Amino acid sequence: MTQELVRPAETASESHRSRLQSLLMRTAAASVRPLTAIIISLLIFAVILQLVGYDALQIYKSLVLGSVGSTNAIGSTLRWATPLILSGLAVALPLRAGLFNVGVEGQLYLGGFVSAMLGLHLSAPAFLAQPLAIVLAALVGALWAAIPAALLIFTGATEIVTTIMLSAISVGVVDYLVNNHFRDPASAAAVMTKPVQAGYHFPSILPNSQVSYGLLLAIVIGIAMHRFLNGTSGGYEVRMIGASQSFARYGGIRVGRSWLLVMVASGAIAGLVGAFETNGVNGRFISGFSPGYGLEGFLVAFLANSEPLAVLVAGLAVGALQAGSLGVAIDFGVPRTTISIMQGLIILLVSAQLGRFTVLKRLLTRRRARP
Repeated sequence: MTQELVRPAETASESHRSRLQSLLMRTAAASVRPLTAIIISLLIFAVILQLVGYDALQIYKSLVLGSVGSTNAIGSTLRWATPLILSGLAVALPLRAGLFNVGVEGQLYLGGFVSAMLGLHLSAPAFLAQPLAIVLAALVGALWAAIPAALLIFTGATEIVTTIMLSAISVGVVDYLVNNHFRDPASAAAVMTKPVQAGYHFPSILPNSQVSYGLLLAIVIGIAMHRFLNGTSGGYEVRMIGASQSFARYGGIRVGRSWLLVMVASGAIAGLVGAFETNGVNGRFISGFSPGYGLEGFLVAFLANSEPLAVLVAGLAVGALQAGSLGVAIDFGVPRTTISIMQGLIILLVSAQLGRFTVLKRLLTRRRARP
């Protein structure tokens, strides 16, 4: 009787272990492509550095030490990785449905603004205030992303143009409001609000760092997105639309509904970036707080081939580059913007890899089609 009772528990334990192993194996497999692109770009960038007179080996040593060489360095890497992972996920989900959400920047800007306004004008205990700020930021981002989705569905307006225009509108309106109505009188050069109330300030999960629990939420969202895309009928529909919209329509899939779903979810994730940057890292809304997370999200998503689990790894890798670049700038006087050269190389390598596979597939298809 005892043995019979133990077996189900052992079976459940083995099932959980098997799922964890499967998840780790998929993550490792999905990480091969982004890591390969980064390694090759590092080699090419080393040649460029040597040609302009820098010691590439010493610069890369500084880059590694600045990203993982100490507890503070690891904290800096994780701090940058948090918004990069979330932005990458916000870009990757619509890409799986064949859509380009180029308005992530504007959506996260709105999310940061409303979470800051909430923290300035509504008193509440932390256990209510922080979830409320997160939900409101996600809701505003989702609603703003729903506009281009609706325009696409009902008018056929391309989401690339509408998301860019709406992003410019949201950034302009928010900066106007902060500068003219909510600006901290004590601020001189920077346009910013007063600090949010203590209950709305997201605490760090690592000592002496700015790593909010947004990192944990990003990991959960990445795993949930992977499960959605690969284990649900809705995810299957999204993947089919991305593969062939006409085939999906022929198969009875409601394309418009799926487009609205992925865009709303994308906007919600983008809103979270703004909330954690504003109420977590900065503790207030600062005009221009985003160094371009919306575009960086495309780098992370392309690097990961829009695979949610690979986005987690790609975001960490790009976050390490961002964190390490500060040490390089201090030690060697190399501008931090030179990291954008490396990021450009990564994008070129990823694009070339995709193009090469496409050409090979076409050649094989033509050869098979010959009599």
